[in-house]
Amino acid sequence: MGSKPGERRGGRRKGSLNLRSRFLVQTTLAERKCNPFGIMADLAMDISQPAELRGRMAAQLGEYCAAKLRAVELTGADGGPIDIEAVVSGRDDLLSAIDAIIAAPGTKADSGSPPGGEGKVSPD
Repeated sequence: MGSKPGERRGGRRKGSLNLRSRFLVQTTLAERKCNPFGIMADLAMDISQPAELRGRMAAQLGEYCAAKLRAVELTGADGGPIDIEAVVSGRDDLLSAIDAIIAAPGTKADSGSPPGGEGKVSPD
């Protein structure tokens, strides 16, 4: 089964250097003792340079430090919205436990006094 017209399968990505071109670039930089990453890092850290240039150099260096994230779109069945069902387990058990604590004998809530006090208003 062949590829459809205009469809790419496998192979080198468009615009990437082949081995010969990559070797040529590396040897040329080595002969001239030029390190583009070092130059960019120096520019990014040089406070005498304009902030725009420093930011651009830092951003470009950052692209080599971490992989770029791709946008991902999630869809439900047949490309429609995603159905979400929120299930809270143990809610009734939690409410029963709270009711039991409140109604327990000997607690301030059970004594009929307002929370946080003994039922007396202080003169302060």
